[in-house]
Amino acid sequence: MKNGAAITKAILSTSAAFAVTTAPALASDVSDGLKHYNHGNFEAARKAFQRSLTIHKEDPRLHYCLANTLMRLKKIPEAMREYHLTTHYGSGTIIAEEAETAIKAYERHAKPYDREKSAEAQREEEERRQEAKRQQALELIRKQSAERASIRQAEIEGQRNSILSRASENAKKLRDAGEEDANNLSYTYRRRNWARQTAANIRKQAEQDSAELLKRAQAQAENYDREVKERNARMSEAESNLNDQMLRPVRSGNTRLVPEGTNLYIRNYR
Repeated sequence: MKNGAAITKAILSTSAAFAVTTAPALASDVSDGLKHYNHGNFEAARKAFQRSLTIHKEDPRLHYCLANTLMRLKKIPEAMREYHLTTHYGSGTIIAEEAETAIKAYERHAKPYDREKSAEAQREEEERRQEAKRQQALELIRKQSAERASIRQAEIEGQRNSILSRASENAKKLRDAGEEDANNLSYTYRRRNWARQTAANIRKQAEQDSAELLKRAQAQAENYDREVKERNARMSEAESNLNDQMLRPVRSGNTRLVPEGTNLYIRNYR
């Protein structure tokens, strides 16, 4: 493990890049963290670096600074976790190599209990990352489901209204044609009783045909409504199944869904 002077030097050299790569607010937090660290106020330094990490969660330099600070506070498991995050986010960089050196030095001298605590902290961090990914995937699934349901609902409404509108127009044409035929017949044969009766029958038949046409159109529109409800129910069931599969622990012969790519399932679900 590096001595205090070397650690301070590493942090200072690490922070040099912050001045040109970070926003003023973040640079201020980093500067405060370094100042507190150099004055031995490690708790204040920890808070400053953690504030910085809320903005740039994947910056290996910040994780490294925080790891060194946590080591000074003797928070070993937490420090090891930050060193591991440094190697993860800064793979192939000098700072990742420094973190790897710190990890190896710790592992050579650590007690079994300390190693277990460090491993536990790493597992918890990994679980948090996986949970964040899972929640992101589920949110995407819910969003896609809602969008598809909305689009389908709009399509159904359009088809339904079109059916009813056409049926209404055609029914009116039937009634108008019947009325015209009846009027013509009554005018031509207005002095004959059978002509009046025939005209009445024509009107009645036109009304019946019109009503039947509207009835069929209404039934077709209701079928569309039922279809969209069933589709939405299947989509909700798919969401629930995906949620259960991602929550279910991994067992022998049972593959747990990985959050990345899970949206493909819902996207192709028809």
